[in-house]
Amino acid sequence: MEDRPIIVIADSALFDLGVSVGFGAVIGGLLAVALYQTAGYFVDKLAGLFRRAN
Repeated sequence: MEDRPIIVIADSALFDLGVSVGFGAVIGGLLAVALYQTAGYFVDKLAGLFRRAN
């Protein structure tokens, strides 16, 4: 491995960390939206069952 200054190595590591955190945030956001939509669907189904029962 060539001699690179510590600052360059640290900067590269921080960039990689930022990219992975960014992707994690995007994936987490998509999962949150999907869970919210799914929960809403099931709540609507349950509400429909109770409406029909009454």
